[in-house]
Amino acid sequence: DNYIFSCGRSSPIWDVSEGAKTTEERERTMSLAHPKKAHPRYQPEKPCIWPVSGAARKASPSPRVELLARPKTRSEGLHREPTWAVPPSAMRTVASARVQELAKAKQTAEGYEHCKELDEPIPRSVLRASATERIKSLSRPIVRETMDHVQFNPDAFKVSPAALKGRMPDRIAELAQTISRR
Repeated sequence: DNYIFSCGRSSPIWDVSEGAKTTEERERTMSLAHPKKAHPRYQPEKPCIWPVSGAARKASPSPRVELLARPKTRSEGLHREPTWAVPPSAMRTVASARVQELAKAKQTAEGYEHCKELDEPIPRSVLRASATERIKSLSRPIVRETMDHVQFNPDAFKVSPAALKGRMPDRIAELAQTISRR
């Protein structure tokens, strides 16, 4: 029965306690139970089919409207010939000074330097150079033991005798003091 009256889940329908069945209704619960009212200026959607007036049914289109209603005739293929000619007056026009000024490319900022060309020859001294022993030692990566090996080493975290004999500078002692805020 639980499966038939449920939404397909295996959880049972909860039983409502007798106290919940016999309790009185509260004003807040009743106000929440009312459906939400629509906005006073809400208008339901209009029907999709609009009534066509009698004058529109009897009207006949003008020749210009019929010309505009015809689809464009295009030749087959990827390219087509231009359908209008450029008038000679348009070919004789000269651009004004303002149009020529607007047509100029944007100038670079003052002090701008172009990228350095990469075609510079590499000096022979650079090609024959070799790294010093110090550079080679700095280029080697630091190889540390894994934590598995360090955990088995009993002296891994032992403080060296030299570090035990060291003296703390006064500035470090000053910085180590707690700040008293009142």
